[in-house]
Amino acid sequence: MRRIILVFMMMTLLLSLVACSGISAPEPDRCSICDYIPSHAPCLVNLNTGEVGEIALYEPHHTLVGEIAEEQRGGYFSFVSVAGLRGYLDACVPETHVTVPDGIEKYEEKYFCSTCRELLREYSHCGFVLADVRNPEAPTVYPVEAGTEFEVRCYTVVITETDKGELDISLVGSIPTEE
Repeated sequence: MRRIILVFMMMTLLLSLVACSGISAPEPDRCSICDYIPSHAPCLVNLNTGEVGEIALYEPHHTLVGEIAEEQRGGYFSFVSVAGLRGYLDACVPETHVTVPDGIEKYEEKYFCSTCRELLREYSHCGFVLADVRNPEAPTVYPVEAGTEFEVRCYTVVITETDKGELDISLVGSIPTEE
């Protein structure tokens, strides 16, 4: 009987320690942010699914990863899909818009390594972030929330709220294209 009580007390103590220790999800084999391919444009990161996608505004270089082609065609319009969201690219301007619907999904840390979890901690309420992963070993993260504005290389990013309560991510480039 004493053994049973002792085992029960040990299990209770162990469970209490685990519950109070704040143990987080195990690290993934591949982090969605720092293991993503180097990208020239900012990348949209879905904090719920771990999906990442470059908001590509310019045509990529044919041989160099994370670089854009020296000559840009321009003069076209296309729809884009980035990290599970839809938008459009107008290469005449050049400008890309991606719409983030109203309603934030829960942040799932299981898709991110401990270093990226630290970067994301203050933005976990956003549902999405923009990440500069040109140097994946030192990514920079920006919140996707109304009023956010920043510049990265030749891109200006402005996030505004639409009449429907959605967020519009506008990415405008400053490299002239040939038409």
